[in-house]
Amino acid sequence: MLLQVLLSTACGVTEPKGIICTREFRYGVTAIVTDAADGSQETEGLSGILAEGSYREEMGVGGNVLAGAGERAGLYELTVMADGYVTWTQGDIEVTADECHVEPVSLAVLLHPSVQPEH
Repeated sequence: MLLQVLLSTACGVTEPKGIICTREFRYGVTAIVTDAADGSQETEGLSGILAEGSYREEMGVGGNVLAGAGERAGLYELTVMADGYVTWTQGDIEVTADECHVEPVSLAVLLHPSVQPEH
């Protein structure tokens, strides 16, 4: 029994009521961004904003992946921007949580190239 307790506490954090939570950090929202026309990964000038009421967060960027709402449940609106593309927005992104972590939501974002006016 003692060995089981030691292994459990070594792998995570013991919470009230006997719940054992891991120490991992989870993002509530991730978005994988690609070009809607050709499926290429878009990274040039890529940025994302998550908003919930007065809360605003600039998402982290890694290649063509945006991540935000770290361990923060809520109902978000996501805005994605990249150089040469039409801004993409989606609301009502619900991130829930259990006793330990958020339940991640992953989105596929297809950006459409901006149409350049002809002169």
